[in-house]
Amino acid sequence: MFGTDQTEWDVTRMADRVKNRRPQPDGDDDTAELAKFFINPQFGHFDEPSTVLDKHGRIMVWHLPKIYSPFRTVCIFLALSWLW
Repeated sequence: MFGTDQTEWDVTRMADRVKNRRPQPDGDDDTAELAKFFINPQFGHFDEPSTVLDKHGRIMVWHLPKIYSPFRTVCIFLALSWLW
């Protein structure tokens, strides 16, 4: 019913690395450097409710497919479109 996948990431360590970065004037976001330390896991396709945990068992992401009806999703995007 509810799937769980676990990464080798330490979410606290990643947050520390991200928050200690200064914005670069040229727009470079240094994602290549983060990719050296935080390998992107290949979980495949999630088609059921799932959680993704870090290596200590802390929840990083909830995946809740079809929680909103298509009509509600369109309404949300239309309501937010004025921000763009």
